[in-house]
Amino acid sequence: MASPWQEFIDYLNEPPDLEYGDFKRRTDLHLRNLVAETPINSEQAKEIAKLRDDLIWHDHPDEEIDNIREHLRQKILKIATLH
Repeated sequence: MASPWQEFIDYLNEPPDLEYGDFKRRTDLHLRNLVAETPINSEQAKEIAKLRDDLIWHDHPDEEIDNIREHLRQKILKIATLH
């Protein structure tokens, strides 16, 4: 069974959503599940909260979804290694 971290990365590798609103909702759900299902430390929780805040409170054009997915992939890989 894949770790919740890997499941999130796999989600980011799926074909992209066409609208930012759909992408935002699905990604937020994945981030909430990551926090709920993974033992994380306070630093990781803080970094994931920052990602969620940016995702929820900042609107982005639909054309930027691929760039945002790559940014999230890099950030999550970094957060996963925080101890």
